[in-house]
Amino acid sequence: MLSLRRMDVSEVWPFVKLAAVVVLGGVAFWVLRRVRSGWVRIPARLLAAGTTTISFLVLVLFAVTEQGCSMRAPALWSPDGGHLALVRWGMQGALGADGAIVRVRPRGGWSSEIVFRGAGWAGSAPALRWLDDTRLEIRYWDERVYEHRCGERVEGVEIVCVRPAPTSS
Repeated sequence: MLSLRRMDVSEVWPFVKLAAVVVLGGVAFWVLRRVRSGWVRIPARLLAAGTTTISFLVLVLFAVTEQGCSMRAPALWSPDGGHLALVRWGMQGALGADGAIVRVRPRGGWSSEIVFRGAGWAGSAPALRWLDDTRLEIRYWDERVYEHRCGERVEGVEIVCVRPAPTSS
């Protein structure tokens, strides 16, 4: 169901956390059957069953929308191989403008930091290129930028944003 083929390890963590809630709820439901007092056992098992069911449904919903509503560009490694830049598009369809998210993480890291979030789709997504081992250039064309960390250092990488001037015809 999840397309792990192109999903980075840092993007898998939300699913792992939700799956852990499902498993813990199931274990709690099973363990609570041994409680002798009915006025404790029944509400506790109902709570565990409800938590497990809701978490499972949310996990399935996230997995389906992740598969159907997003695309990823191939990962872009820094020249020295010490950092990784990731681009993901969220395709909203009739719900609104498509969005692009750029993340950076160090080699061997388990989590990534969002450095750019803005409008974009596969045809006009932000273009990434490494200027050197620790400087990442993000070139974007759409003025609708929701969040950026341009000029900052994130995970040891300086983020350089460039918005070319519109060409007149």
